[in-house]
Amino acid sequence: MRCRTLAQGLRAQGAQVRFICRAHSRHQLDALGADAFAVTGLPAPPIDMDPVASTAADDYAR
Repeated sequence: MRCRTLAQGLRAQGAQVRFICRAHSRHQLDALGADAFAVTGLPAPPIDMDPVASTAADDYAR
């Protein structure tokens, strides 16, 4: 995850980093917390708004 790599570099230079993540089907909340980052979890979106569950989002990501 590029955001985590950037955050690790910033933290190494003394920055305070906080992630704000929506709890969708492939969220990284636990992994970020395990790396000792401050994490705020937003509620999961309704299933029809979950970008990971959408075929259009899957096609876009390819």
